[in-house]
Amino acid sequence: MSFYKRWEWFSPQRAVSDACVQNPTNAPQSNILYKTQRVCVEVGKIRLSVYQEEMMAKPIITTTDVAGFRIVRFEIPGGVCTSEEFAEATREVEPALAGSKVVLLNGRGPVWGYGMLIHAAHPTPAVGTFDPRLGGYVVVASHNAAHTVGSVIPDPEQAQ
Repeated sequence: MSFYKRWEWFSPQRAVSDACVQNPTNAPQSNILYKTQRVCVEVGKIRLSVYQEEMMAKPIITTTDVAGFRIVRFEIPGGVCTSEEFAEATREVEPALAGSKVVLLNGRGPVWGYGMLIHAAHPTPAVGTFDPRLGGYVVVASHNAAHTVGSVIPDPEQAQ
């Protein structure tokens, strides 16, 4: 995360907003997107704008087989990514999801990202998403009578 400052003359017509912009700091050209937030502080007739940037990056998705389950973990570096980046990461891991093991999803991310992973894991017997309050994975899609939708699968990593 980086910060930069800019002084401006006070103008009540200017709006403060969040925006996604490409290469806002005139860094060397790249296809990296930045989420930029402008925070203003007024001092007399001068306004100090502090811009906070977060780099948007493709999620890192890993799979681990534990006790008959396939645990899929994802992390979004910097906490922000585009839907295209998430879709690309999902396509890369999709072949590893197919099989006869129940897929358990775990990670902090957008609902649409979970939707992409659940869709990619459709051919599996069941798909669950982690809920720390329940201490396990809630089954959200199932083709298997042993794992009905809404049931909770205890965290297999805690059982070991």
